Parts: sequence; C-alpha cells; structure tokens
Amino acid sequence: NYSMLAPSFAFIVLFLRRGKPVFLLLFGILSLFGVSQPFYIFLIVIVAGLYMMIELYKSKDSRPSLIRRGFLLSLVFLLFNAYWLVPTIAGYLLGAGGFFQTYTSEKLISFEALLFLSHWKLLDVIMVGERSYYFFWLHPQNYGPLNVTIPLLAGISLLLFRKNRHVLFMALILVTGIFLTKGVHKPGGYLYYLVAKDLAYGAGALLRNPTKFVPLVSFSYAFLIGLTIAKLYERVKSLSASKAWRSRAVSYGVALGLTLLVLAPVTYGTILDLQGYTWPRYKPTYIPEVYDELNSWLSNQLGDFKVMWIPSGGAYIWKPYIITAFPDFYSSRPAVSFSLVYPQPLGSTYEVGKLLKVLGVKYVIYHGDSLDYPNQEILQQLLKQRDLKVVYELNYSYTPEDNSKAPLPVSQLDHQFLQSPFKLLAPEFLPRGGEAEVVIQYTVPRSLVEEGFKGKFWAGFSIRLSGFPAGSTSLDERIFWAEVYEQRMINETCGYAVFKVKVPYLYLGTAINIYANFYDGSYRPLTPPYFIARLLVLPREVRIPFVVFENEEYSGPVYLCNLTLAYGSSSTDLISVDERVHVPATLLSFRQVSPVEWEVVVNASGPFVLVFTEPYDRLWRAYVNGKEVEPVKLYELVNGFPISETGILHIRIYYTLQSYYNLGLLISGLSFTILAFLSCLGKSVRVSDFVSKLFQ
Repeated sequence: NYSMLAPSFAFIVLFLRRGKPVFLLLFGILSLFGVSQPFYIFLIVIVAGLYMMIELYKSKDSRPSLIRRGFLLSLVFLLFNAYWLVPTIAGYLLGAGGFFQTYTSEKLISFEALLFLSHWKLLDVIMVGERSYYFFWLHPQNYGPLNVTIPLLAGISLLLFRKNRHVLFMALILVTGIFLTKGVHKPGGYLYYLVAKDLAYGAGALLRNPTKFVPLVSFSYAFLIGLTIAKLYERVKSLSASKAWRSRAVSYGVALGLTLLVLAPVTYGTILDLQGYTWPRYKPTYIPEVYDELNSWLSNQLGDFKVMWIPSGGAYIWKPYIITAFPDFYSSRPAVSFSLVYPQPLGSTYEVGKLLKVLGVKYVIYHGDSLDYPNQEILQQLLKQRDLKVVYELNYSYTPEDNSKAPLPVSQLDHQFLQSPFKLLAPEFLPRGGEAEVVIQYTVPRSLVEEGFKGKFWAGFSIRLSGFPAGSTSLDERIFWAEVYEQRMINETCGYAVFKVKVPYLYLGTAINIYANFYDGSYRPLTPPYFIARLLVLPREVRIPFVVFENEEYSGPVYLCNLTLAYGSSSTDLISVDERVHVPATLLSFRQVSPVEWEVVVNASGPFVLVFTEPYDRLWRAYVNGKEVEPVKLYELVNGFPISETGILHIRIYYTLQSYYNLGLLISGLSFTILAFLSCLGKSVRVSDFVSKLFQ
C-alpha cells in the first residue's frame, strides 16, 4: 500500500497538467489500494498539498484551472472511497462501538507514548537506518559510513538543479518527511506532539507511530538520487571517448556503479535488521495438533454460540515470543475475551456461568500451555464453578530436553560477531527447585573494549545474570541473579559463560525472563540489561491438560428477561433475580440472516426485554410492528431491547451502520462508472469542461 504513493502522485501531476479523465480514473483506482493503510491519506495530502502550493505560486495565469482540477482530485478520492469513508464518518458521529471508541486523540496520544514509538532520530532518518534503541527488543545498528552516499547524492541533485521548482519541491518533501519521521526527537519534536494530539476523530491517534512517514523520505530520496545519476550519466557520456560503444560503456558503468553504491548499504542494513529482529520473531510457527482437534470438536457442535478460550493471549511453551490474541483468532467459533471474567469474577464466584450466559458463551476451553498465567490456579477455579461441567478433555504431553545439559564445547559455538552482546545456548527449560547451568555466549561491546574492559572476567568486570517473572523488571520481584561460574574464551572479547541458578519450588509453571548486563566491581551497570530469553519452569515430564467446559446457564445468542429488571442498580441484582421472576414472553425462534441482521419470533403477554448478546453498540436496532427500538446497555456489556408489544411478534435486529456502508458503496460504484465512461469518450474530453457544462 505504501508503494501506491509514487504512482498516485504521478497521476495527480499528470491530471493537474493535462486535465484528462483517464489520469483522474487511474488516481482513483490506486487510492483504493492505498487506503488499506490509513497513513496513505496523510502521505497523499502532504505531497499533493505542497505541490499545489508551489504550482499556484509559480503559475499565476493557470491558477483557476489548477484550483478546479485540485478540487476534482479531492472529489474523486472522496467519491471512490465513499464505501468506507461514509460508514466511518457516520460511525464516529453516531457513536458506534469498537474502534470508533478506541481511536480518539485523548486516549492514545501522549508525549511519553510518542517518545517511546519515535525510535528514529534525526541522523537515523537522514542515513536511512537505525541505531540500537529500546523498542520491544533491541534493534541492531544497521547503517555505517557507506550510507553517507544517500544524502550526498541527494544533496548533489539540489546543487545541480537548484533553479528547478520541481526539484525544490522534492527537497521540501524530504525536509517534511524527515521532520515527521523523527517524531518527537529534536529539533522541533514538541511541535509534532502538538499537531498529533489536537487532531480529532482518530486522525491524531494514527500519528502515534511517526516512523510510518518514512515513505516520504524514500520517495524524495529516490527522485533526487535518480536525477543525480541521470545527470552524471549525461556528462560522462559527453566527456568520454569519441567511439559510441566506449561512450555507452563508460556512462552505463558510472550509472550502474552509483546505483549499486546506494543500494548496497540499504540492502545490508535490511538484512541486518531481518536477522537481528524480524526473522527470530516472525518465523513460521508450528501449532500443536491439539488446537485443530479442539476446533474440529467445536465445529461439530450444533447451534449459534460463542466460546471463551482461557487464556486468550500471551506466550506459549511452543512459541518463545508473545502472540497477541491467540487462540481467539484461530477459533472455529466466535470467541469472547477471557479478560471479562479473569481475574474477577472468576476468582470470587462459583456461578460464573451466569455472566457467560450474558456474553452468549456456551463453551469455555481451558488450555494449560500459557507462560504468563497461573495455569493450575485458573483450572481449579473453573472446576469449582457449579454451572460449568466438563464435556471434553485432551492432554498435550511432551518431554523437554534435559535441563542439566553440560556447557557446549568451543567448536559448537557461533564465532561471528553478534549485534546483541548475549545469546542463550542452554537450557530450553528451567527445573523447579533444582540447580541449572545457564550457558550464554557473549561479545564485549566495542564501547567497553575502548575503555579497557576485555579478557577474562574478574571481580572488577563481569556479567550479571538476572531472572524476573515474565513482564517484570522490578528488582523487588527478581527471582534470582548470578555471577559467572565458569568461562571459556574464544578471544579477548568473545566467549561463553556459565551461571548456576536455582529456581524456588513455588515458581512451577512460571515464565521467567532472563536478562544480562556487564558490570564493574561496585555493581555499577556498564551496559543496560539485555533481554536474552524467556524460559519456563517445568518438571522433567510435562502433561498439559486441555479441558472444554459447557455452560449450563447458556440460553442462546438472544433470550428474554423481565422488563422491570432491566433497569436494576447492578448486574448482580439482575443475575440473581432474573431466574426467579416469570418473564411474560416465550422465545419461539431466532435466526441469523447475516452478520448484521437477526430475525426473532416471540410470543409475548406483557412487557419484556430481549437480550442480544453481541457487545453493546448504540447503532443496533430492533424493529417491532414498524416501531424502532433503541438498545439499552445491560450488565455494562450487551444490548437489551425493552419491548412492550404483545402477541406473536416478528422482531428484526439490525446494525444500522450497514446502511451507511451500502450508501457509500453505491456512491463509489456510480463514481467509478461515470469516470470510466468519460475516460472512454476520447482523449479530447476534459473532466473540468464536462463538469462546467453539467452545472450550466
């Protein structure tokens, strides 16, 4: 989607110059691909806006034409993208749920958050690279002296074409892109924060990651560097030998050499970043077959229902890095986040099924392979629930590698220079209560070597290994720390070190993050603590239970309750009283027509509330005998429709934002059809003239 910036801008320029509808049509089509990343809108507004400013300043005679065509460009973008713009704007204005409530400038934008995500400083952006910053993990520094070629060639272009307004325009884009990409770093960083925090309706929230503006830098660099190479190609060709083949060979060689000189540092830096950060964390992962078995079992159960995976996120034994929202996204049935019941009320009630009923949850799937939660404690809490019964069980069994693995011989070590100074070699798991030998490979950072720290470790210079519960680096919660027990050196700055650690018995099943840093004799940190690995404390043999509980309170995706109870003071009153009070209505049938529409049939003899277990959203509506009923929020979670009509009622539940999407889709389709028709009429047709005649 970022790649749409350059061709989109090209068609903008072509249309502003020539006014032909085909360029307008192509720009509109490309915008459909670009908006899959909302930052595309910011990028287009910046480049097109700055270009229009320069053209309007330089071309005084053609200002009316430029303004008309600029207006048409904006109109086509809006019309072609009405299929998502219309429902999005309506969702914000009407107060829809979901991300409409999340992406607000007040909730997401703060200077501290922007500083955390602005991990490219001014020099990094100019050099097209990054140094080692604390982000989620340390990124390797991926640029060097050769990267100077990039800003140097761009600067030469500005000198060679300093009187060309289009080159100056690209220089303006470059400066703007550098300013935005560096985020809140100096110079002028606080200005970025002021702009981001004051944009409404989520636009400011999109700016919380300034690095997404780097396409502006890439775009302008590519243009300026390309001009320099082309100009040098022409000059070398005119100065080279008289024979044509020699002239072409020398000029081609210069152009190719300069191109490779630019691509080499970029390619090298990309490979370093992939090897040091991306590949270890985003590699293909084998998911145990037990999850396929559970999903297959769920798929075979009849009816419309939701499930709750406990837990629903975090890292797992078979995946060393955190996976967000697994297995919810992997579920064969719609999943509800277990954060709605954990840690409360699961830990304080024996009837959690009543709350699960409100959420529309029929089955709870417990899986004990998470590293971040007390698995056995959660399982015991589920087993104590009186309204949950076990209906399906599986076991995932395996044997971890021997935890008493001896230090690896030097011949098996990786001798290459490491971007991170530490690398875990053994073990893969930590034994509970027993002593384990943790083996790491280290490389003394160059900055410490320059200060004289190298050679064999001693009391004045060593490595400290620390273990913390996953997610914590508080010294108050540190489980263990250890100094080097044994050392074997490869050279004066590289080798491996052995630490003896012991984990108390109470940490069985706990995930432990291991950090290491170099320190001096006074325990002064010489380097920041580097994250090495996340290990699980396990016994020698491991059997992980997978248990499916059925909620005996489950009533379906829709059910009925008494009208007077819907306005109780608390969800506890509603749950406890709802069972004992007669509801003057009977649910005869329900059917899901589409993801946004349900049909329900009720036989009612008095007022009642129709409980709809989808998350509360004020844009849901119920239609009864031609009357529209707005929802009330029940239990602070779901939708309730108070209905006073009696008799056999055919109720339609509909999500009204769908109507705005249909309207936007119609506008986009008609706009495309009309513009395609104009493009086919012939080269002589100009859209601006057509619009003028239409209004006349």
